[in-house]
Amino acid sequence: MIISFQSWGACPLNDGDIVFIKSKTEQAKLLHLTTGSEWTHVGMAFQRSVGWDIIEAVQPVRWTSLNSFVRRSNHLAFKVFRPIFNFDAKEIKYFSEEKLGQDYDLVFSWNQNRWYCSELVWKAYKKVAGEELGVLEKIGDLKNIDKPAIRQEAYRRFSAYGEEYNHDAWKKTLVITPVQMMKSKRIKDISNNYTMEEYSDCLR
Repeated sequence: MIISFQSWGACPLNDGDIVFIKSKTEQAKLLHLTTGSEWTHVGMAFQRSVGWDIIEAVQPVRWTSLNSFVRRSNHLAFKVFRPIFNFDAKEIKYFSEEKLGQDYDLVFSWNQNRWYCSELVWKAYKKVAGEELGVLEKIGDLKNIDKPAIRQEAYRRFSAYGEEYNHDAWKKTLVITPVQMMKSKRIKDISNNYTMEEYSDCLR
């Protein structure tokens, strides 16, 4: 969906909606290589005193205005998914805010000290609602993971963290990618339920 940046009607977002974009970062290019999908970044939307914002795991975990979040996407493309189950949005927000300022995880280690975008969303809903938004894979299940360029980049990143790189062990690490999350039957795509003008009212 492509939006214009005008204000029309009432914003149709709900707290806890999950927003995917086609990120343009170098990290996104690598993720595209290993998943085959352009949907490479995700965050959660919440209404705050100044408007709608996204909490996202970048460097570091932070709040970003929805406007800025969408503007980082190729062609301003985004999709909004909504859980089909009941959950406490305040608790989802509280869980996520506890991670503010924590580092981004460049090696997708599935630990509690660093975070990548889809991991933060997945673990928030798992902790608060007991729901798994997408089936976990292993890094070794992803495409092109054995290519020399991927191995070299993984080695560089592990070294930057001062950690030993073992390719075979890394391939056994659990991972949730944005595109795998989009396939979850526990969330539904509501992007086409509203007009571009209605979504543009969420921006500031």
